[in-house]
Order: sequence, then structure tokens, then C-alpha cells
Amino acid sequence: MRALDRIVLLILGVGVLAMALGFRGTATQDTGERIASADVLSLVEQLLRTDAYADVRIARETELIEAMQGMQLEIQSLSQQLQAMQPGDPAGQQLYAQLQNKQLEAQQFQQTSLESFQQLGADQAKEVYAMVREAAQRVADREGFAYVFANRSGTDMGAAASLTAVTQEILARPMAVGADRHDLTSLIRAELGLPEPNAQDAEANDQPSDDGSAEAGESGDQPAP
Repeated sequence: MRALDRIVLLILGVGVLAMALGFRGTATQDTGERIASADVLSLVEQLLRTDAYADVRIARETELIEAMQGMQLEIQSLSQQLQAMQPGDPAGQQLYAQLQNKQLEAQQFQQTSLESFQQLGADQAKEVYAMVREAAQRVADREGFAYVFANRSGTDMGAAASLTAVTQEILARPMAVGADRHDLTSLIRAELGLPEPNAQDAEANDQPSDDGSAEAGESGDQPAP
């Protein structure tokens, strides 16, 4: 081997060794910044189930359903009037046009109602997420954590029965492995004034349903309505 070739190989070898030592040194370097996790999604879901948010959605849903039922009654009345008319009645054409217009109005109202209800849910979710994030910041500062991963805990994916649902559950777990002692979910839940899921379930189970039997409480991991 020529002397020049040996020099080149030596330089390359020194460079690779330096890179390896550098990477190893960086990986073991302790910056003193502590990392925690929190099941942000479950906290958002739990907040959305509270009366402050659920009652607003129920009221809007009731309002939209009642309005839609009123339109359906008008459509039914016009249809009955049209069927009762004698063939060739000159008023039939006008009544038929009214029926068509009312049916179109009902279809448009149904579409806009769905969009407005979805927008309400989206606005509530944005507001609630901001609340959870602010609470997480306060808890992290108090407990001395520099970073908090939004990470759904555990591997139980509940009733996820489609690839899309399972994929969403996987994406909700960006931290594959974390220390349970560094999970701040309970502390953030307390910061938000929310009860622990088990206590919430027990309270719901103690309330009788209409037929006198105890209703099962909602699980903390179930999606918000």
C-alpha cells in the first residue's frame, strides 16, 4: 500500500472514531432537563363530558331536532293536502311547488345544522385543549419538568374496531415507553378540578336509572359525545 493511501485511511479512521465518541458523549450527557408525560386526550375528553360543555351541546342538539321535526310536520301536512286533492285541481301545482320548496329547505337545514353542531364541538375542543395545556404548564413548572409529552397511557385501545381507529390510538402514543412515576395526568386532572375516573364512575353507578336499575358510569377513556 502506498504511503499516501495509508495516510488517507488513518485520517478516515480517526474521523470515524471521533464521530463515534462524540455521539456516545452526547447520548450520555445529562442536561438536567426532566421529561414527563400526560394523557392529554383523556383529559380533553373528560372536560368535554362535564356539564359546562355537555349541556351546551345537548341544548343545541335539542333545538336543532325540534326545528327539524317542525319542518317534517309541515312537509307531512302539505303531502296529505296534495294527496287529498282531486286530479286536475288548479291549486295542486302550486301546492306541489310548496312541498318541493319545503323539502329542499329541510335538506339544507339538516346540512347546515350538522355543520354548526360539528363546529360547536370543534370550538369546545379547542377551548378545552388550551385549558389542559395551561394546566400542564403550571404542573410542569411546579414539579420541575422541562418537557411534557402528550401521550395516551397504556396499550389498551378499547373498542377501536377499524384500522383508522387503531392508527389514531397509536398516533396518540408518541412516547412508546415512559416512566409511570413521571406521568402527570393525575396532577393535571386535579389542577383542572376534575375527579379521578374511578370516583366519577362510582358516582354514576350510584344514581338509579328510570327503570330503577343502576346505570354504568362512563369510562374515562371513551370519546366525548
